[in-house]
Amino acid sequence: MARKIILRESELISLIERVVREQSRLSEDKKWMQKADDDIEKRGTEGVFHKFCVDNGFEDGCSKGCWDKAKEKGGVWGRRAGLAKAFCESKH
Repeated sequence: MARKIILRESELISLIERVVREQSRLSEDKKWMQKADDDIEKRGTEGVFHKFCVDNGFEDGCSKGCWDKAKEKGGVWGRRAGLAKAFCESKH
């Protein structure tokens, strides 16, 4: 059975604003990833992290074990692991 919810106008406005902010944030996340992807392609570093993972015995750049190994190595590899994780998780 459906429940009836009564909202005051101010509560409804607040709810709508919260939903709009969340949608805006999600849209910005997608733009951020596209910009990062464009930057990787422009600098010619596409596939570098994938190669690192394969060379270290992992299936691909979406392997959690590879992310952990890259973070342990630190520096640029830790940052690449974070970016790879974000890309991989956005696909699923």
